[in-house]
Parts: sequence; C-alpha cells; structure tokens
Amino acid sequence: MVEELRGYETAVFRVGSDVNVEGCDLIVVGVPVYFEGPLRSVLRFLEENSERLKDKVFAVFVVCTVPRPLYWYARVKYLKPVLERIRGRVVGTFIARGWFTKPPEGARREVVGWIREVLARLSG
Repeated sequence: MVEELRGYETAVFRVGSDVNVEGCDLIVVGVPVYFEGPLRSVLRFLEENSERLKDKVFAVFVVCTVPRPLYWYARVKYLKPVLERIRGRVVGTFIARGWFTKPPEGARREVVGWIREVLARLSG
C-alpha cells in the first residue's frame, strides 16, 4: 500500500516492533479479524501504548469477511473494540473486504482510496 501513497512520507510498522511515531501526523491502524475478533496483538499494542499515543491522530480500518449488508455488525463486533483502546483523535474508519484464499478484486484499491480521502480531509 505504501507504494500507492506516493507524495506522502510513509512508514510501515508491525505490532511488537519498536515503533517510533513521534513525527507522525497520521497513524493508520489496519486490523485483521481472526476467530470473530480483532487481532489481539493490535489491541494489546494500543492498550500498552495508550499514554504515548493519546495526542496522535488515527485512521482505523478492519479487514473482515462480513458482507456489506452486515457492516453494522463489523462496526460493533470488530471496529468498536479497537476504537475503545485509542485515546487519540480518530478521523476516519473503514471496513475492508477480507478473504480466505484470494483478495477480492479491488479490495486493496478501496483501502488506498479511503486513506487518500482521509489525507485530503486532513490537509484541506
């Protein structure tokens, strides 16, 4: 995804690595869903770092296999637990289409488009 965001300074961090977000204007958190819940290591990272992240700006997306008519379920079951652990300002959320074997056509493009919209709102 980073290569599709040319024109912006980007860095990718894996949860559990030494993450330095001091100079970040926006933190995009992508959370996969496994066994009917957001990935626990992401939730743990947000909890353990809540104090140093409290003044940051976030955009959050979850990746799940819930069909679009049931996105309300994804917001309650998957997105809400993530948002409850963020003390900073959340400027955008997104439910991304997940997969079991092969990414759906256009799924990556949808996430990149959403991130671009969030960045445009922040800079506008």
